Amino acid sequence: MAAVSHLPFLLSVALIGCTSKSVNWADIAPLASSGFDGITRLASGDPVMHRDICLSNPEPIVAWIDAFIRELHGVRLLLGGESPPDGGVVEDLFQKAYVARELWKNGDVQPGGTQAQIEIPSMTESMFGTIGRKLLTGGQEKDGKTR
Repeated sequence: MAAVSHLPFLLSVALIGCTSKSVNWADIAPLASSGFDGITRLASGDPVMHRDICLSNPEPIVAWIDAFIRELHGVRLLLGGESPPDGGVVEDLFQKAYVARELWKNGDVQPGGTQAQIEIPSMTESMFGTIGRKLLTGGQEKDGKTR
């Protein structure tokens, strides 16, 4: 849930927060169209509900935020390096994302998808947080030890 529900909401909140705080917002806002509207739509969600979700499940949400920051930082390095961006590498980034989304939409989901895998909380951790994982696993940690 942290990956596919909470993170998208927070990305939506961050994008509208980032853009609307700009001194150029009055000039930028009229240029925003359906893509911006679609991505920021989740920021219109119930603030109290999302507050409660974030407060009750912070560990997996933070892990997914960190994973997203790493992914976005990789894109930043790709586009803002010392030399001009390599068109083939940039296109490959978009191609991999396109394929991963198409596979997901077609129900062909593989662990790690079509790209390098990253360490993210387990499904139990993402759904229930550390406390829920301990309850569901009888206190067993990832390494099999009871804590």
